[in-house]
Amino acid sequence: MGVHPGSGKPVSLAGWYAAGLISLAVSSAVLANAASGIAARFDPALALRINPLGSEHRVELAVRNIEDPAMRELAASGLSLSPIDARFHSILGIRAQAEGDRKRASEFFRTALRLLPTEIQALTRQLVFDIEDRHFEAAAAKLQIIGRRWKERWRDIDPLLPVLLSEPEGYSAVARQFHGHLPTQNLLINSLQRNPATLPLADRMILDWMRRGEAGLDHMINVVTGAYIRENRAKEAYLFFLLTRAGSTPSNQVFNSSFALPLSGNYFDWHLRRQSGVSAVREERGDGFAIAIRFLDTPIRLSNLNQYARLVPGHFDLQIEYEGRDLVAPKPLNLKVRCRSTGKILANHPLRSGSFKASDKVRFEVPPDDCGTQEIYLNNGNPPMSWRYRYRGELLLKSITATARDRP
Repeated sequence: MGVHPGSGKPVSLAGWYAAGLISLAVSSAVLANAASGIAARFDPALALRINPLGSEHRVELAVRNIEDPAMRELAASGLSLSPIDARFHSILGIRAQAEGDRKRASEFFRTALRLLPTEIQALTRQLVFDIEDRHFEAAAAKLQIIGRRWKERWRDIDPLLPVLLSEPEGYSAVARQFHGHLPTQNLLINSLQRNPATLPLADRMILDWMRRGEAGLDHMINVVTGAYIRENRAKEAYLFFLLTRAGSTPSNQVFNSSFALPLSGNYFDWHLRRQSGVSAVREERGDGFAIAIRFLDTPIRLSNLNQYARLVPGHFDLQIEYEGRDLVAPKPLNLKVRCRSTGKILANHPLRSGSFKASDKVRFEVPPDDCGTQEIYLNNGNPPMSWRYRYRGELLLKSITATARDRP
């Protein structure tokens, strides 16, 4: 007999022996689990030998050797140990698919998804089956789950999108499923705009969401417009842009000419960039809105405001309403229009300095060839970056318009 520590009560030697065996068993199990966890990082097969009941090691080994037919038995034994582990059903489905048993593979994948709707192997493989079987609503739902749960795996399904969206029912199912969820909409649009063949589908999808009353799509609109521009499809880019703007201007005028609308960052809207040495913002004044450019008494080569336009061939008046407040410009600030394709300058109007209110007009012509898209922009040439050429004061741009003329 002995005495139990802390209680003073006697305890038999048999009790001490039994407690020791239990403690040893627990310690052994903990050590085996820890050892198998370390081994799994380098050798899942070794980890499985150390801890034969470990589901994680079994799955890791099967995934690494998925082409080996022996993995079917490995997954089946894992399923007998853990029948609700969806991953084993997926592995069995992959093996059945590799052996040409599509029906059996689909059953395994569907079972896996009933157990765990986000199981990635079952999701991606059953998605292919759903598209092939024209189960478009189910396919669209799986796309949405992948976008929400497995963003890092989204690129893997890019090749499936043209197949799914080329079917009218597939397109409609995806448009409905993704409506109202901006993160997955962005994934979808980014995939479609990367491929010139699917770029019009991105265009159409955004317009459909807008017709359903969806807001907050400006970033996607800009991405698609930029993709068209990169593909030298400026006409399509401009048409798409106009369709996303209620009450947009005709093709022979400047968009947002009085800066009344918030700047969207689109190529065909005013694009205002940050630049060292100057502060530039769109702000409300008593009589409307203006672009306020404040120079910070430093040398600068200005290149922070521009817009693309689609002016038809012909003659135009470029009208500029603007103000200066103690504006000092050692080299004149210029409002210019040029052809994007050739770089040819169509108009170059130097702005005034000092304190003033002005309304200037300059005539220019858009040629019939090689000038389908123009750029309107503000700059000051290429002055020396010397402290003798410091710009200071404020320039307020209140409106910039281009009006077609009947005659030169």
